[in-house]
Amino acid sequence: MAPAIRIAREGLALDPATALAWLKMQAAAEGRPAPDRAEVPPIVPMQQLAETLEAIADAGQSLFYSGRLGQAIADHVAKLGGILTREDMAAYVAPIVEPVTVEVRGRSLATPPPASGGLTSLQIAALFDRVDRLGKAGPAGSAEAIEALLEIDKIVWEERLTKLGDPTAMAGPPQELLAESHLDELLDRVLAGLANPKPGRIVAPDPLRGTVHLAAADAEGNVVAWTQTHGGGFGSGIMVPGTGIVLGHGMCRFDPRPGWVNSIAPGKRPLHNMAPVIAVKEGRAVLAVGASGGRTIVNNSAALAIGCLIQGQNGVEALASPRLQCETMEPASIEVSAGKECLAALRARGHTLKEAQVDPGAAHLIARDGDLWLGAAEPRRQTSGVATADK
Repeated sequence: MAPAIRIAREGLALDPATALAWLKMQAAAEGRPAPDRAEVPPIVPMQQLAETLEAIADAGQSLFYSGRLGQAIADHVAKLGGILTREDMAAYVAPIVEPVTVEVRGRSLATPPPASGGLTSLQIAALFDRVDRLGKAGPAGSAEAIEALLEIDKIVWEERLTKLGDPTAMAGPPQELLAESHLDELLDRVLAGLANPKPGRIVAPDPLRGTVHLAAADAEGNVVAWTQTHGGGFGSGIMVPGTGIVLGHGMCRFDPRPGWVNSIAPGKRPLHNMAPVIAVKEGRAVLAVGASGGRTIVNNSAALAIGCLIQGQNGVEALASPRLQCETMEPASIEVSAGKECLAALRARGHTLKEAQVDPGAAHLIARDGDLWLGAAEPRRQTSGVATADK
């Protein structure tokens, strides 16, 4: 934790809007008037957060859950009228779980099980593989390939929003939804959609977006795909006094309607969109992908896996390809970089489209081809970059 402690203590260069948001939360926690934009410094120190991280590094995670930090969090939420208790904080456990997996073109794709979003990404990749093998997908960037993704998205998102949630509330083990027989059932529905496109139906609206993703690898071939989310922007926008800790708003990810798999219930984990995916071939990691951007994460993680593993693209090409966003119902959002001919062909097939100048998601990946490594960051952002290494 030393690097994070040092950065928090020395200060962080933030864009003016982000810096102002942080300083306003800090002022509210300390009972001071909110600063204005003119008072935003170029470097924002986070001394209380540095002290908090240092205390956790010294005392261990129990300090955060059952110790004074967990108690401070629960007490502040209670003061604001919330229902979180000290007992809730002390009882929380971050489980170590087995991934769900699916085979695609000789690679095993792995992702955390629900309530994460990766299972849907794996379904998208596996179904696209099936459609492509049937000769119904076309090359990367073609109207045929995009339409295949569009129809796949509508099917898997309906399943996601009606069947996925905390595994304790699901009808069966999550891995069953990646079984060959189940994927074949979904494929039949996808093929029916391709034969007779329809708009789909609304199942559940998207609440908020706000996430970060990191892909990393070392010289020994170990690979990490790591995603975390705080919710929209700074989550709840509430800082716990004296700690520098900003609270998230994970409750918004539950379905407020009773009787659904993802309905609110005590001790339950909400369905979320984080979808880090690792592909393994012959025991070696060959691809790590992930993204930020709310529900776009699920589709973009799948699209990167499809581009690299099925369509023969390198990591840079996969990241730069036109992106499609569709959930359970059209209109689908598609980047204008797909081209006028492609958009016209999709509309001629009866699809309703919204043209986007830039996809709102941000994706990153590390890809391995033999001893050659490639790391690439989202080309649609100022933090874009590409690096290669030969082991």
